[in-house]
Amino acid sequence: MPYCEPTQSAHLSSVFQLGFKQSPLTFFKLFFTDDIFDILVWNTNLYAEIKDTRTARYGQGRQWRPIDRHKLSVWMALLVYIGLGDNSNIESY
Repeated sequence: MPYCEPTQSAHLSSVFQLGFKQSPLTFFKLFFTDDIFDILVWNTNLYAEIKDTRTARYGQGRQWRPIDRHKLSVWMALLVYIGLGDNSNIESY
């Protein structure tokens, strides 16, 4: 997947009008659109392929399974959740 121009231009003034409440997810999607997620997924899977990760059951290292947009969004959600939390250790989550 080559570089692609953004398909939507997000204008904060038009999206977040005064008096109109938006969810945090709406704000997040201004910066992480579906196109951005697709690029991240494609490049992550390409990197794994270039690094010749193990895709068979036997061999060195952990078995690689290609990711999709859903798996990446779950991982991103966990990063945000842990980043916003005030727990000092991983066991708290």
